[in-house]
Amino acid sequence: MVNRLTQSLPALTDVDLSWCNHVGDAALTSITARLTRLTSLDLRRCKSLTDTGIRTLPLLPALTTLSLDGCARITARSTEAFARDGCALTSLDLRDCSGITDQAVRVLVGALPLTSLCLAQCVEITDVVRG
Repeated sequence: MVNRLTQSLPALTDVDLSWCNHVGDAALTSITARLTRLTSLDLRRCKSLTDTGIRTLPLLPALTTLSLDGCARITARSTEAFARDGCALTSLDLRDCSGITDQAVRVLVGALPLTSLCLAQCVEITDVVRG
């Protein structure tokens, strides 16, 4: 369905796929390949997403708002990679992403023009980042 959506509506700027448990890397790859005008992407609780899909995010040059809340299969490695590869995110929600580490936050903060960052329930974060 996501593939058909991206083919039919290439001018979309805002996509909300939150709680779509079966949306995974193939869907995100389709989105990043075809919806290049996208400014906001909500992938909250898309439990099938992995680092493979997240690494395609730099293909969305206009993306400013991203929610990965509860995407438990993503790790610090992929978030560091998309930050270093030129994303323009100003708002990032990583709530309940258990693979996010202090090092990942350091990279994100140093590489992205963030004005909003949610790290609630990221259990690997310590006061080294918070302090």
